Amino acid sequence: MIAYIVSSGTIWSNWLDPNAFGRWGRAGRVLEDSLVIDGNEIRDRRNPSQQVRVSCDIYWILNDLISHGVKVAIASRNSNQNLHIPCGSSYRPFTDFLSYNEIYDSVTFYKVSNGNSSMTEADYFAGLDTWHRNQSIICPIPSAGPNPHPNMKQIGWVGTDWATGELYRQGKRRPKSDRPSRWGWGLYVADGPSIAAQFAKWRRKHEPDNHYICKVFVRDFEVFRQIDKVWVPEGDSVPITINLGDEHVAEVQIRRGDIITSSFGVRKPYILFSRHHWMDLLAIT
Repeated sequence: MIAYIVSSGTIWSNWLDPNAFGRWGRAGRVLEDSLVIDGNEIRDRRNPSQQVRVSCDIYWILNDLISHGVKVAIASRNSNQNLHIPCGSSYRPFTDFLSYNEIYDSVTFYKVSNGNSSMTEADYFAGLDTWHRNQSIICPIPSAGPNPHPNMKQIGWVGTDWATGELYRQGKRRPKSDRPSRWGWGLYVADGPSIAAQFAKWRRKHEPDNHYICKVFVRDFEVFRQIDKVWVPEGDSVPITINLGDEHVAEVQIRRGDIITSSFGVRKPYILFSRHHWMDLLAIT
């Protein structure tokens, strides 16, 4: 297992901007000479207002992850790798504990509740709780067997193009594209093939030979049945993500999750049902 940690707003508050620290004149030959480290606070020597505060819990969190055999990867806009952390009576480079150059397809993301104060022990356990719930519904694809999924069942149809349909067939996710996504990036399942056909054609009129209707199955219907499900009318108080840039989609999905949790008493993962506001205008044939 691997844990991804975003540095800014998680390991430390705010952004450890290499272009801001030392901007008022470096105190030495290298950038590190311009830093003052006071406990868990890092300040610019010549501009003390420029500062970040390292999470008080980050060392315990990293130790807990590593002691349980979890690899750690850092996502950061700062390419500097000179950060050292306490290790016994000395310091070791932070990179000694990281895993680089690896790509993982299935990742659980949990946003730190308050990026201005960095990650806390409560954030850590809340993220673990979300990860455990996501893991509990995973049904792996077996490598062999005459009937690998005896409890498989069709739940609907999806209208798509050939390339995306192939990804779905392999059990992979919907790729990023310029197509509308009212509820964020995910698999949109229709309750009938004619509805799926309309969505296959949606904004694909320039590709008349690339409209495909695919049946959607769950690998274990009993697991599917036990997953929480919510009905959210479009245009209600729950925000949608259509026409938003990538930088805003995650924030909207987090707010939506908070609203659904408070309204329905359920937490992710759940299945969201809704009805497109143009549904009655679609020409169903």
